[in-house]
Amino acid sequence: MSPFFTYVLIIMDNITILMSVTTIVLAIGAVACAIVMVAVSSAIVKNPVTTKKATRWLVLFIILTALSGTARAITPDSKQLAAIYIIPKIANNEDVQAISKDGLMLLRRKIEAYLSDMDSLPRAK
Repeated sequence: MSPFFTYVLIIMDNITILMSVTTIVLAIGAVACAIVMVAVSSAIVKNPVTTKKATRWLVLFIILTALSGTARAITPDSKQLAAIYIIPKIANNEDVQAISKDGLMLLRRKIEAYLSDMDSLPRAK
């Protein structure tokens, strides 16, 4: 494993936390823009330029929140990243495959011995 991959594996949880916080902040910004739009469109302030700006900001916050949430959802954490990297290495390792073959042969011999012992027992009538 390269030092860079080790570093990425270590900081991956921090990256996912940062992405989660970013998504929450953007969602709060979208709610704030919606509140501003309601205030601007009400009888308190009647300014079409301000309404247009608030609408643009709301759309921007909604798009950024959706993108950030999607990026967070598809970004693996450190455990998933380790599994993505390590499981194929273990599955393709010849030593591990030899151990499983030896274990299978041992299990087969034990079952055969057990079955032969069962055949030698007297049967109840």
